[in-house]
Amino acid sequence: MQVDYMVNILLLGDSRVGKSSLLYRLTEDKFSESYIATLGKNVAVYEDVVIHDTSGNERFSELNELYYCHADGAVIMYDVTIGHETVDTWKTRLLEVNRQEIPILIVGNKIDMTSDYDEIDEVKYVSCKTGENIKTALDSFIPLLKENPKISIAVHHRIVALISSCLQQ
Repeated sequence: MQVDYMVNILLLGDSRVGKSSLLYRLTEDKFSESYIATLGKNVAVYEDVVIHDTSGNERFSELNELYYCHADGAVIMYDVTIGHETVDTWKTRLLEVNRQEIPILIVGNKIDMTSDYDEIDEVKYVSCKTGENIKTALDSFIPLLKENPKISIAVHHRIVALISSCLQQ
């Protein structure tokens, strides 16, 4: 008998940094030049992980915070042509609402548009437009999520509930 727990990742970052493009590249291996702002959130599954693409627009911040509590991990994106100044703000707010340490991957997007950006060791640099480094960045991050103690506890609770249900029948 197999008990699965779907890991939940949030895509966070300012508007127009490429969160939806990352999701589209991961799930469809395509890029769209047209821009449509995310209203609320979009959801997709990649490698047994549920990815929640949240709006970067400030007016949806309270709605986005509803998803913070259930996040097992987060990808905080920024646009390398603009800078990483808001990454700490996104991280701080996520950890305030989630109230526990969760794995966070910081992604600098749009490396195809410039080579003039500050390289930071813990940041993964990608291009959603060309697909460069995207799968490598996420594929190195997903195992960290599955090793997270929060995931192990959730799986344990589901197994206990399943056994209790079987014993009652």
